[in-house]
Amino acid sequence: MTEWQFIESGLVQLFEHAIRGGHHAGVAAAFHVPQGFRIRLDMCTAAVSKSGAPAPWIARWKEISLKLKKLGDKRNITSHGITMFDATRPAGERLFMTTNLNHPDKRQDVFSHAVGVSVRNLHEQALEYSAAYDELAAFSNYFSVAIKDRFPEGDRIPGPALGQWPETPGA
Repeated sequence: MTEWQFIESGLVQLFEHAIRGGHHAGVAAAFHVPQGFRIRLDMCTAAVSKSGAPAPWIARWKEISLKLKKLGDKRNITSHGITMFDATRPAGERLFMTTNLNHPDKRQDVFSHAVGVSVRNLHEQALEYSAAYDELAAFSNYFSVAIKDRFPEGDRIPGPALGQWPETPGA
């Protein structure tokens, strides 16, 4: 769960850059008014989309955003779910987490949301969060420079590896 905090802080930085706020306390305060991750993610998407960024930058952000949304769903089970034991499940899967049974709208699909609980699962989840943060941070860093300079590279966007700028197709 600690790794997830880096993703949350990375979003506020991207939001600040997208509205050309730099490190402005008012921008950060406005970003933190809604408490839900999906709403904040949508705020970032709206800010990037309206920032004047070329279409490939916006498309790249939407790819990253979709990955973060899926990870956010997984994170919600870990952070808001309950731990259950089922002796009928296969060994290694008997202890699992699922959505909270106190949410009436989620009772009928409790087992469809189940996530196994083990040191390995939690470690793998932390690695996923760390990789997602690296991708978010790389995009945000390139975006912060590009937006200040009004996207001098045009449609060239950050590649999947840090420091790589792929060639624009057809250029």
